Amino acid sequence: VYTEQFATQISSEIATLRWTSVNVDVTSAIGLQEADIQLTNLKKGVGLLAADDRLRGVKSAHGTSAADLNGYIDEFRSIFFDPLFLYAFNRDDTLTRVYAQDLRFEIEEIDREISELNDRLAEIRKFQGGAAAGGTTSSGARDMAQLDGSALSTVVNLAEQAALSSYLQESLDARYELIKERAMLSTRLDRITSDNVSGQISESFIETAFARYEAITSSYGDIFTKAQSLLQANTPTYYTVMTQPDTEGSLIAKRDLLFIALAMALGGMLAIISALVWPQRQDG
Repeated sequence: VYTEQFATQISSEIATLRWTSVNVDVTSAIGLQEADIQLTNLKKGVGLLAADDRLRGVKSAHGTSAADLNGYIDEFRSIFFDPLFLYAFNRDDTLTRVYAQDLRFEIEEIDREISELNDRLAEIRKFQGGAAAGGTTSSGARDMAQLDGSALSTVVNLAEQAALSSYLQESLDARYELIKERAMLSTRLDRITSDNVSGQISESFIETAFARYEAITSSYGDIFTKAQSLLQANTPTYYTVMTQPDTEGSLIAKRDLLFIALAMALGGMLAIISALVWPQRQDG
């Protein structure tokens, strides 16, 4: 409870964030695919860093925070990345067909997952409806249920409905995320398969886009490195594994010598007493 309340541990999601400092070519279709994956990872990373109270104030060398970088990524996508992405895939017909087919497969997979969630939600609603119908009784029957002890089933139904409420909310949230992902993939598929793209993109536009992309990855790397160092420095140690006794100085201290001398004195006294008593027992 203490570690969760005061956030004293490193978040597993932040600790496993992926990041690479390699800047890809934003003028080719393959490079734009790699940049798309990298921007998605960066978007997830800055969201986690901005949501953590301990890391919200971490800034890059140029004074950029995680929240600022989150907005810069959205601006770069809408102004530079999407036009370059659309133009590159409309130039390369073979790669466009392969990528479009892959998007269709992903959309079909998401549709199957949404269908399974819909069936699950329908079963939950059906169960809750049946439990609610069974729980609506008259006052006389309710009193009789309390007298004969059958009210326990009503309590169990209420407990099951309460347990299913959180599960229902999780299923609804999962379906919402899948619907958003399907909408994004459908929009991307429509963009790369459209035939309304014409003209050329200027070299200055490409140079500006690459400079913005390089600035985003550099700022993220700086923030990411500082955030991990800060978390590792501020995370306390709750236990220490000891492989051998913790001793100071020599193995034998002065106090140990006193114990040894006392043991020798007691041993000598016992030997003298035994020597005096043993012959008397033999004579007797």
